[in-house]
This record gives sequence, C-alpha cells and structure tokens, in this order.
Amino acid sequence: IREDCQSLLEYCQSDVFAHVYLQCPASCSKFLEEEGMVGTAHENPEALYDVGTLRTYRGNRIETDRFEGYVLVLAVIPLLPGMAVYYYEMMEHLHSVFTPHVEFVVMPMDHGHGIHIQLQEKGKVVVLEEESVVTAVEKHPWIQHLTSVKPRKGLGTTEFGNGDIILQRPLATDRVTIYIVSADGYFVERLVSPSLELLQKKVRLYTKTIDYEL
Repeated sequence: IREDCQSLLEYCQSDVFAHVYLQCPASCSKFLEEEGMVGTAHENPEALYDVGTLRTYRGNRIETDRFEGYVLVLAVIPLLPGMAVYYYEMMEHLHSVFTPHVEFVVMPMDHGHGIHIQLQEKGKVVVLEEESVVTAVEKHPWIQHLTSVKPRKGLGTTEFGNGDIILQRPLATDRVTIYIVSADGYFVERLVSPSLELLQKKVRLYTKTIDYEL
C-alpha cells in the first residue's frame, strides 16, 4: 500500500498503470464509488433463472436455474489493469467466506486493451465469457433485467424515465458495478465500486434473511 495514493487517483481507471489500483485499492474504490440503490423485481423475480444457459469464460455453458434459492452476487467488471484482478480476487475471497449460501458470478467487460482475467486454478467463482461493453449493456439478458429494476431508494433518476417513472442510471462501464440479488430474486441492490468491507457487510445482511425468503 502506497502513501501517495491521493495524488494518483486519476490513474485508478488507467489502461496502463495497473499497479495503482492494486497498491491503492481503498483509495481507488472510494474515489470511484457512487451512491447505490435498492429495488424490487416484483414484475418478474424469476427472470434471472429463466434465461436458460449462459456461456462461461472456459467455454462451457451453465444452467441459470442453478442460482435459484441462493443469494446471488454479480460483479460486472471492466477489464482495466489492476481493477479487474482486484475485484476478481475479492469475489473469490468472499466466496470462501459465504459458501454455501451465496453464489458469486463475474461478468468481464472488454474495453479492447488486451486485458483478461487470469482464473485461479481452484477458483470457485463463476466467470462468464467476456462481453464487449456494448453487448454487455445492451444485449446481455441478466444486465437487461437487473438494470430494469425500479429503484425504491438510493440511486435513481427521472432524467432517463418517463414522467414519474424512476429508472436506474445507466450502467457504469468504467468502474465496477455489483448487483446483490436476494435468494428469491425479489430484492435487488446495486453497488458501484464498493470496498471489500462494504460489500461483505451487505452480503451478510442478505444471508441473514435467506430463511425468510425461501
């Protein structure tokens, strides 16, 4: 951990200086953090599980209904130096903390910098195939569902809505967005560039309610 992190914040999203995020993770996360939101998928809480299959980073396909009944943490991670490896390793760490009640899934967003996630040999996190920014934002079925959830509190805006309808702000593609979904698919929380401590605290709250939601 460096002592001059405050002077390096402009490089937290750099496509060259990978060491900055890895050496200043707390400062970079705080710098890029945005207000989160909590919403309810009351119209179709089973949408995530009804997709069918998704292709993984290793090229195989997984059934999406395998996630039903578990708290789901989806990390949408831009493939930027330092940021990508830091949050992937965070997901692996949290998986070891919360297994078997929580499923962790990573969706890498390719920015065309030639950066890829190096999977841990015995990694437990599900890593989906890389998606271009445009494909992830506009076409991926999970992102389409999660971004359509109406905010009940926190991050929301009428700017992209219609009249009194409040929608989420567009998905950030230059920083990490994490969605936490309750075990029944009903409650959805969005965090932007959270610290390890904040994310762990949030996930623990969802595991404490799992028995009531099933």
